[in-house]
Amino acid sequence: MDKIFYLFNYINQFKLMNQVMVEQNKGQFKILLDDDTYRLVNEWYNNEGEKIFRKYFGTSFLTYEAIIITINLFGKRKIEAIGISTSINKRSLQTLSYSINKILNQYVYVSNKQINIPDITNLCKKNVPHLTALDSAELVNFMESDEQESFILPNVRSGV
Repeated sequence: MDKIFYLFNYINQFKLMNQVMVEQNKGQFKILLDDDTYRLVNEWYNNEGEKIFRKYFGTSFLTYEAIIITINLFGKRKIEAIGISTSINKRSLQTLSYSINKILNQYVYVSNKQINIPDITNLCKKNVPHLTALDSAELVNFMESDEQESFILPNVRSGV
């Protein structure tokens, strides 16, 4: 529920009302898929029904924007990192972590079925200038108050 403002603004900004069904009372949303996308999503699972990640997905479907949205929607602030829980099997988790590392050009590690992105201040410094105001504000919310002050105040003074 703490991401509802971000989600609604994102849906409105990109005019996705027909592709996303929000169930506020359940705290859930469903993405309505066309036939091609439905087939693609089914490729995310192996014959045992485990969610997998193949390296070739990285170039086409794991985009910079998708990673930022995933961090903003599903990331949780931990003491040392932003953690993103995943249901991807262990064998694919390292590949996903490597792909995110390469796309963000930021150290990423795996721990307890989570993708972890440490050095949140650096993540914000490198990415906020390239993001929309909505994505930037949400990403900066992962920083502690003292981190935000050291990040935001110098940029405000210099006119960035």
